[in-house]
Amino acid sequence: MPDRMHILDTGFPTFTGEESTEEKVTAVQNYLYMLMEELRYLLRHLDAENFTDAGLVELAEGMTQAAQQDGENPLNEFVFHTLSENLINNDELVLDRLSTSRRIRKYLLRDTTDDNYVSLSGQGEQLITGRVENGEAAEQARNRFGQALYWQREPAGFTADGYPADENGEPVCAVTSPTAWPVTVYPYKKLVRAQLTFAPDGGGGEALPQLILGEGDGNGNSRGYLWKDTENLNIQLVNSAGDPVSIVLGDDGYVDVDKFRRATEMDFSGWSGGFFTEELDGAVSVGYMVDFDGQGRPIRIYDQTHSCNIVW
Repeated sequence: MPDRMHILDTGFPTFTGEESTEEKVTAVQNYLYMLMEELRYLLRHLDAENFTDAGLVELAEGMTQAAQQDGENPLNEFVFHTLSENLINNDELVLDRLSTSRRIRKYLLRDTTDDNYVSLSGQGEQLITGRVENGEAAEQARNRFGQALYWQREPAGFTADGYPADENGEPVCAVTSPTAWPVTVYPYKKLVRAQLTFAPDGGGGEALPQLILGEGDGNGNSRGYLWKDTENLNIQLVNSAGDPVSIVLGDDGYVDVDKFRRATEMDFSGWSGGFFTEELDGAVSVGYMVDFDGQGRPIRIYDQTHSCNIVW
């Protein structure tokens, strides 16, 4: 915050004794008016330099308690943006939940596009898409505890950051105490697109970080999994039938591919015409073309993406 205290000192009225009572009163009134304006400026531009470390921790704890009580507050993003640089390295600041969802602001702007956001809680992180299925429907927003949210005052517009503001341009907060102005949002379908969490290593040992990709079908199928154990990097897809397909990048320098497609039939009926086919697992057919030399020997086998020369 800029150092403006000198203005209050130099602006203090001084008198020589020759002023009239009216002149003295006017000078004091002018000083009080300037004092009020400076105090307004100072209180609206507080930063970390105006607090001790203990004061910053106490302020953060108070905001955390208020957020737990009032739920989703449109000012939370502003608050954390302002304090993060000063508090993020403080071991005493603890958050048990964080969401970057913009559902309240998107409703105010009548924006029905996907709300793609990050949610942090417990020991995991989720990348989530909130999808509006009916842009004509609306419901009252609720906090994490199921409490209905209300605007503290009537929203009359927006701040420069896009948050609701009253008729004086001051930000309006969401509270759980009932008012005449409910906080309204679109109903969203929640699609968890990816997760980063801890999962057991399968051997009864420590939990290991695991990346889960895909929405899945509710039973853990149709998802991809990526994790690193003590030796190997594992990539696994569990298909819609529940069958796992894996690739293991081993510490021994080898790559193991589970269910690699193998040939089940070779059809050389078109060999004389320079063509043959290969049937693979899963009823997949792959065709190859053949070039011959003057003695009728094959000298090249190729398809649209690869070529293999044959030397006699």
